Amino acid sequence: MKFENMIGKEFENISQRVIYPYIVFFPEFSPVVSNEVSEEAQRQMNQFIRNTIITIYNNPGLIELSVEKDDYYVFGQMNKDKQELYDLLRKTEKKFLTFFNFLYNIGLEGNIINNTIKNNRFCIPKTFRALNKKKQAILESLGLVVEAEKESIVIYSKEYPELCLGWKVLSKISKSLWSDDDSKAIVVKTKAKFTFMKCLFGMKDITLSRISGDLEQSGIYLNQIEEYLINKGYKIFYEDGSPILQKIYPKKQEGNFRIFFTLQNKHQLAYVIRIPDFTTLVTNHFEQMDEELKEFIFSRTKTCDACGYCTQTDKSGKRKRLVTALEAKGEVAGKCPLYPNLGWDRLDENAVYMIKKLLDFAEEVLYKL
Repeated sequence: MKFENMIGKEFENISQRVIYPYIVFFPEFSPVVSNEVSEEAQRQMNQFIRNTIITIYNNPGLIELSVEKDDYYVFGQMNKDKQELYDLLRKTEKKFLTFFNFLYNIGLEGNIINNTIKNNRFCIPKTFRALNKKKQAILESLGLVVEAEKESIVIYSKEYPELCLGWKVLSKISKSLWSDDDSKAIVVKTKAKFTFMKCLFGMKDITLSRISGDLEQSGIYLNQIEEYLINKGYKIFYEDGSPILQKIYPKKQEGNFRIFFTLQNKHQLAYVIRIPDFTTLVTNHFEQMDEELKEFIFSRTKTCDACGYCTQTDKSGKRKRLVTALEAKGEVAGKCPLYPNLGWDRLDENAVYMIKKLLDFAEEVLYKL
């Protein structure tokens, strides 16, 4: 099922602006071979999660999300210029994600009995103890059957008879995939939650196009970038729900390519490349670039405005600003290598060409690759 392309358009309400990326970034169904759960159970869980996201998108009030009129920043506005909007977007997204954390915990804490999820009302896991009539009504509106007995609660689906096993296994897998992660506990929980939301029963053979779901406009250019970066040793995963290809270079310098949504912008979508050790590249190797690359870097690097960011930790007052005089097409300007704008709101042939050319140059002069 494809979804209407709303990139750069106005939504019916502010909550739809928040939820839309989760529809776009919902991966296409790709089952894994498992002794625990059948392909059909995986398919039913995938359909249930996606339909749930779309149902809330069409009816945000179902989980008490805001239905205020859509709003966004105009070009040049910053968070402080529309602080109330920024706060509302963050609050709405947090509440939306909290609901899916609730679904994740139902699967994690529940027991599978005869194609149902069942648990004691008074058991230690808090999710079932907190499953009040309001939450029961929400689950029922999503097509689930909730039977609240005196000492237990039973959940199942008539439409998806194998759903509950898929639900249980997905929750368990979402937690176990990150069990060896050395990040902070809250980060690990967040990664597990997003794994559950994307209905990823496994991370094997995951691709950028798969994890980007209905993002059709990226097309062939996205596939070209993905193939190019994977051949360079980049690995794919996702961070806070957004796809990312990443490689760690010597001295812990990171290179990555990511797709993400900036909720407050009218054209929310962005494709961004991060070049490893970009500061050294610009300050020490600019003159080695050909004219085309010089013009690109010059146009995509911020002109120093003495903001003080590069000297803010200097207590002596003697540190010089990290400004570099660059010249391209006869124009000279003091540029800040800390603020490159290496992003595109649409991919095209030229974007792919420049990404490849810049990264190839960086790897050659910085790492002799």
